[in-house]
Amino acid sequence: MNDKPVTARSLAYELDFEMGAIRNLVSLIADVELEFIHLVETMEEVEDRGQEELYYREHSRKARVLAKLMQYTVDELKCEVEKTSHIRDTIFETFVKNEG
Repeated sequence: MNDKPVTARSLAYELDFEMGAIRNLVSLIADVELEFIHLVETMEEVEDRGQEELYYREHSRKARVLAKLMQYTVDELKCEVEKTSHIRDTIFETFVKNEG
C-alpha cells in the first residue's frame, strides 16, 4: 500500500507515462496491421501464380508470429487502459468530487 498523498502532480506524471505506453502500443498495432496487409498481398500474388504450396510454410509462420504479437500487444493495451482508468478515477475521487 502506498502511504504517499495523492497530488495532482504525481497523477499528471503517472497519466503521462501511461498515455505514452498506450501510444507506443497503438503504433505497434498499426505496424502489425501493415504487416498483415503485406502478407495478404503476397499470398494473393502467389495464388495468382499458382505457387501456394511453395510459400505455405513461410506465410503460415508469418501469420502465426503476427497473430501472437497482436495478441500480446492487445493484452498489454488492455492493461494500460485499466491503469489509465484507475488514474482517471483517482483524479475524480480526489479532486472533482471534493470540489462540489
